[in-house]
Amino acid sequence: EAKLEWLAAAEKKGLFGSKQEQPVGQATNPAQAQTTDLNQLSSIQLLKMGYAQRA
Repeated sequence: EAKLEWLAAAEKKGLFGSKQEQPVGQATNPAQAQTTDLNQLSSIQLLKMGYAQRA
């Protein structure tokens, strides 16, 4: 109980400083605008597009 009282008093005095909340985890994939209608492409064109995007 003494430790908890010490911790409470230390937090009130600002001993531990203020912690700011930072967002955790962000999107790993870059946002890409899709300009072509994939339903209109042939299977060969879809494959070419898929292989072209891999670096």
